Amino acid sequence: MASTRLQNVTEELATFSIANIIETTRGLTNAVDTTTKAAKRQRLLRAKQDSAAARLEQKIRRDAQRLEAVAKQGALSSRYAALRPITMRGGE
Repeated sequence: MASTRLQNVTEELATFSIANIIETTRGLTNAVDTTTKAAKRQRLLRAKQDSAAARLEQKIRRDAQRLEAVAKQGALSSRYAALRPITMRGGE
């Protein structure tokens, strides 16, 4: 009878230990899943930021080229304006 009781206690402890192991494994699995999802979100966010930065850089370059073109055009116009009175006087 004592051996039966000891066997029952041993089985209960084994069952309890297995249940704890399963629960711990589930907890670890959930933690890994959560961490993996967070890392994936972080990578996607970083990719979006990199993409936005690249678009912004392209826009800044285009704007700089446009400003340079306008400045050149303005410089040409001012040179032309400066030369114009001389040309007109010479043609009079």
